[in-house]
Amino acid sequence: MYDDDLNISFKKIIKWLIGLIVAAIILIPVAFVFYLNMSTPVFSYNYSSTQNLMQEITNGVEYDSAAKGINIQLTSDMINSYIDDEMKDMDLGLPKQIQIMDVHIDTREARAFLNLKALGFIKVPVSAAIAMNNSDSQATISLTNFMIAELPLKQETIDKLTKGQKLSYSIKMNDLNVVPYFNIKSVGWKSYGINLFYEIDYKEIYNILRRRPERMARDLAVLIEKNQALSPMLDLVMYLSNTEELTLNEIKYYLDMLLENQQVADALFDMVKSGNL
Repeated sequence: MYDDDLNISFKKIIKWLIGLIVAAIILIPVAFVFYLNMSTPVFSYNYSSTQNLMQEITNGVEYDSAAKGINIQLTSDMINSYIDDEMKDMDLGLPKQIQIMDVHIDTREARAFLNLKALGFIKVPVSAAIAMNNSDSQATISLTNFMIAELPLKQETIDKLTKGQKLSYSIKMNDLNVVPYFNIKSVGWKSYGINLFYEIDYKEIYNILRRRPERMARDLAVLIEKNQALSPMLDLVMYLSNTEELTLNEIKYYLDMLLENQQVADALFDMVKSGNL
């Protein structure tokens, strides 16, 4: 009798264990899918049209005499507006079973958030740290340190999903030259967004001025007569009037000297932005 009861109890335990294993096999994936759905973030930002974005930004920038250049700030709202307009349909090399539903950049955390959908119904919130580098020829934004919700993802998994393609976005530095007489010098990541720093293109100005200093002297004299803020440029006008051809070093010397005066720099830069110079 005792042995029969022990045998029956053992059979029940085996059944319970099998039942628990089956339940775990079913419930764990279901619970994980539920976890992913609950962890999918909702983002918001102030959308602004990017059709004439750079033109609108440059209208408000000012020359910084101390830094000897200009800074253009691309805020978080601008970046996410650009993504919404231009990049959400970008091919990142993901499998066809995975769709990109939403992309958002959090500039304070320096992370990109991608809300994906797998198999048509499973929400997959993925985020990655943003790394930015720039050389003389191009600026590159790449994604590293991936996470699914709050769980870290191995790089091997990312490489497998993207078939070894590196998740990055590059742009030629020359394509960022949107202000006349200025060249892009650096691209930097800031808590508010991206900072573009521009320096004067001395060579461009040299090519314009070197063969016609007398004509430029006359043009500058007219500008000074109309705008007294430019009166410190009279010495340059006199020098140009008595010079047959300028050197690059001479142009650099006079420009640096004049632009140290913020009032002159503001007046000249306003003319550059308005297309009058």
